[in-house]
Amino acid sequence: MEKTLDRQAVGLLQQVITVIGVEAAGIYGTGFRQRDPAWILGAELVELITSFPSSGLSLRHGLQKVTALPLLSEYDRIYLYRCLASHRPAGLSLADSAMLTREQREQIVRELEQFFGQYIHGVTEASVGAWRSGVESRFDLRLQLGAVPSSVTSSRAESLQETAASLRRFVERMVCPEPGRVRGILMGLRIVGQMTESQRIDFQAGLALEDGGDFEPPILDPTSDLVELYLRDLATCAVSGHEPMDETEQFVVEAGAWFRRPESDIRRWLDDEWRGRLRWESGDESLSRDCEAGVARLFFVHRKGLEKPVFRYGDLLRVVRGVAESLPGAWLLGYEASGQVRLVIAAPDRDEPYWVAESPLRMERISGMFLDDLRLPCGHWTAANTEKNEESYVQIRGNLRGGRFSSYFSSLLRWGQV
Repeated sequence: MEKTLDRQAVGLLQQVITVIGVEAAGIYGTGFRQRDPAWILGAELVELITSFPSSGLSLRHGLQKVTALPLLSEYDRIYLYRCLASHRPAGLSLADSAMLTREQREQIVRELEQFFGQYIHGVTEASVGAWRSGVESRFDLRLQLGAVPSSVTSSRAESLQETAASLRRFVERMVCPEPGRVRGILMGLRIVGQMTESQRIDFQAGLALEDGGDFEPPILDPTSDLVELYLRDLATCAVSGHEPMDETEQFVVEAGAWFRRPESDIRRWLDDEWRGRLRWESGDESLSRDCEAGVARLFFVHRKGLEKPVFRYGDLLRVVRGVAESLPGAWLLGYEASGQVRLVIAAPDRDEPYWVAESPLRMERISGMFLDDLRLPCGHWTAANTEKNEESYVQIRGNLRGGRFSSYFSSLLRWGQV
């Protein structure tokens, strides 16, 4: 009996300390509750229920949800009960989306979407729009509301027009290609291909007019078939500038996050677009075929002027005083302009190239028992490797799939002498 009472006393003491700690944190740390996913979900559920006509169904299930929340303080639960009973918002909503992780925000949004579809009735275009815009601005995510009445959604024609306008602003303000290329980029997009002929004519005519406003994603439901077309078109636009821009590609990733698409999908689409551009500008399909992620983009990072990509080789070594050092992830890239070739060794995870060389090139054949390597004693190492300029050289390993020496290195041999 005494042990049971001792355990109860300890439990009560822990609860008292927890309550005091929670209340003190709430007083002295203004963002304390806003960093608690359970509190944010409870506050957003109350906001959702009180944004629409009161009903026994929504109130009953709202009370059940609040009861099940792992809140830090029972006083918070009682407060949320009172807000539901009086049909008023709870306040202390999410002030900054960065206060929660993306996974936490997506989980809360999924809960809200599910509750909206199952228990909210009597919605109007105005009430849905007001509630939705508030949630999306706080969570920096686009809501997926399958239960929204058709009157709330735009027609497909309007969605296409708005989506195409968003892509135009992205190209003109974020990518900034040569003015003469803007029309060609936009008219070749997937979204424009979805338009009727008359819509395309109107869109093309509107390109001659000034299009004011900053870039914003269009108002599309994440389940719409236009979302993937839009994001892939954004990727197409992002690679249409003269050289890669990290900030522009990050905007594409953030637009994908807004529409609840994983970053891996966006990065894959961007890489596909860089491969397509490499194939187009080099005129050599084999150059982009089976190209590892990030390598096609690498050509455009280190290109100068109007140089044409002509070849690439991997499996590189840096030989210093007879000792071979591997260059992991590095590629030898070849460019041609006006009959002159320039070589660059670079890697996707490095801003600065390892090594550069220009015509005329010197090469040496390194005979092996089964494979021959190619040595490049020309060129120079970049600033981080200047101490090795006089005593090191580049060596490319042979490749069994390449067959004979002259066949494997044929693209490189035509630009120098062995």
